[in-house]
This record gives sequence, structure tokens and C-alpha cells, in this order.
Amino acid sequence: MTSTLKDVAKRAGVSVTTVSRVINNYHSLSDKTIRKVRLAMRELDYQPNALARAMQGKSSHFIGLVLPNVTNPFLAELTNCLEERLFTKGYKVIIVTTATDDQLEQEHLGVLLANQVDGIISSSHNLDNEHYQRLVVPIVSFAHQLAEGIPVVTVDSYSGGRMAAAYLREQGAKEVAVQLQGMARASGRKINEDFWVTGYNGSRLMQRLNPELATVVLPVQELADKLIATLLEQIAHPDQVIESPAPVPVRFRRPT
Repeated sequence: MTSTLKDVAKRAGVSVTTVSRVINNYHSLSDKTIRKVRLAMRELDYQPNALARAMQGKSSHFIGLVLPNVTNPFLAELTNCLEERLFTKGYKVIIVTTATDDQLEQEHLGVLLANQVDGIISSSHNLDNEHYQRLVVPIVSFAHQLAEGIPVVTVDSYSGGRMAAAYLREQGAKEVAVQLQGMARASGRKINEDFWVTGYNGSRLMQRLNPELATVVLPVQELADKLIATLLEQIAHPDQVIESPAPVPVRFRRPT
């Protein structure tokens, strides 16, 4: 039976992340830990295929996608778009979800490193900045500042907020509140007659389910293209500091 990364971690008495760090020559580990992991690898005859490819100077052609979840309609749409576009560029994706669990995020990052992904696109941020600064792989973040030196692709949220506020002002709204649409409907009030609501993100699913909802629409395809372009630039120039691109413009969709 072929040994796995988890088998090595169990034999050495360390985490999967620690094993991946040894495989990737992570310099912050103690000599004792490195010796334990390497001994376990020898005893189990463990040799990651991805590592063998890297030793031959070959790309794995895998990109890791780190997400808080895939139940959010916008994130699901963005993930689908990223996967399709990366495929056309010769990459396959490994998708991991972290919820709000920092340990889970750390373990998943370890698995991605152990599989020698060429780069990571992340929209999760449960770990501290120092952890991300130590990662020895090209990485780009969506929306969150992970650590200094890691480029961030985001949208122009300020303009989106101004668009939403301008729409509500046009309707004569004098008081603004959030997350009250369900309560208002339950009390018998009608949207766009008794009260006005604006959404944010504007995924295609939500637009189909709530065509009467005015919303700030985040440009999924443009975001995917910007994330991929920024990551590929990092992969192509690993010794350069890649600056964060300008925020991607948003648009406002009025109710139909």
C-alpha cells in the first residue's frame, strides 16, 4: 500500500503541515523535527510524485484555491470562473475550504505545499500575517490583506457603497439599515413600495432568484482574470515583488 502524507505525519508524531514544510525545505524547523520526518519518510518509502516532478525542474500545473466555503453563491461563481480560466491556461485546481478554522486552514495549506502547487489563490484569512509571510509559494489574495508583500485583488467597494446609497436616496429613504429584508416581508410590507433594499455581490443566482433586488454587482470574470494574471506574474518572476493591482470597478444593477 502506498504511504500518504498523513502516514508520514503519524509516524513522525508531527502535523501534516510540518511534513510538507520539511519536504519544501522550510528553514524555520528544528534539526530534530527534520530528522524525525525524514526518518519516517525513509521507513515508509514515501516519495511524493509532485516532489519528484519538482526535483526534475518541472511544473506541477496545479493551482490551489483556498476558500472559506463554496456555499456562498458569489464565491461558488468565482471559483467556477477561476477553474475554467485556469484550465484554458494549462492548470488544474485543488480546492480546499477552511470555514473560520485556523487549524484547518493551516493543514490545507500544508497539503497544497506537499502537492507542490505552482501557486495559491486565497480568499480565507484565519491565520496570522507571519504565517503567510513564511509560505514559499507564489500566492495572491482576494479581498483580504494576508501579509506584506502578498498582492491583493479587490473591488472598488467604496464606489459600490456610494452607488447603493445614491439609489436609496433617490427612493426617498431617510433611514438605512441592514439585513431587514426578510423581517419586512414577514410583516407584509412590499419591496420597492414600502421599503427599498440594495444587495451586494450580485451573483447570477441571486439575480435570478431576486430580480426585484437592486444590487451592487461584482464583476466575477474580471476578478478571475485579474487574480490569475497577478498569480501568473508571480510564478513567472518569483524574485520580484508584485504590486497589488488597482481595484476592479463594480456596477450597480437596478431592479427589473
